[in-house]
Amino acid sequence: MKFFLISLVFYYFLGFNHVIGVTLSGKITNGKNEKALPNVNIYVQPGGNGSISSPYGEYKIELSPGDFTIHFSIIGFEKLAHNIKIGESPMELDVGLSPSVLEFDEIQVEGIFSTRLGYESVNVLNRKKIEEMDKDSAAEIIREISGIDVQFAHGSGRNVNVSIRGSSDYKPGGYNNRVLILLVGFP
Repeated sequence: MKFFLISLVFYYFLGFNHVIGVTLSGKITNGKNEKALPNVNIYVQPGGNGSISSPYGEYKIELSPGDFTIHFSIIGFEKLAHNIKIGESPMELDVGLSPSVLEFDEIQVEGIFSTRLGYESVNVLNRKKIEEMDKDSAAEIIREISGIDVQFAHGSGRNVNVSIRGSSDYKPGGYNNRVLILLVGFP
C-alpha cells in the first residue's frame, strides 16, 4: 500500500511539471548598439501566448514542451521570427532587432479642440509717437493707450497700478490684475 501511495504522488508531481511548463527567457536589444529595448511585443505561435519586454529588455514566457515560432516586433525595428524547440529544461533566447525606417505617404495631426477665431487689438508705441505725446512718465504714456487703466496712489507717480479694462478691479495692485509692461524689452 505504501508503495502504491508513493508511486501515485510521484506520478502526480511528474505530470504537474508538464502542466506548469518550461520557461523561455532572454533579452531583446537594439542590434545596432546593443542597448536594451523595452516594450517589445512577443507573440508565440501556436498557442497565442505573448508578453512584452521589461524596461531592461528582458522577457519571460511559460511554455509547454514542443515546437514554436516566437515573433518579436516593435515600431521602428524590423520584425523577427525564431523557430524553437522547447524541451524539458528552461531555455534562453537573446535577440537583437535591426532598426528600420518608417515610410508613410502622409501624416496628419489633428487637435481635439477647434480654434477660436477672434480679433485682437494690438497697440504699439514707437519712439516717434512717444515724443509727440510729450509726457513726463511711462505711466502717463501708457494711460493714453485704449483699453489700459492707470491709477496713481500718489501725485508724484509712485505706486502706479496698471490694469486692463474689464479685468477684476476689486483688489487694486493684487494678484488678479497684474500686467507686465516691457520698456525696450525689460520689465
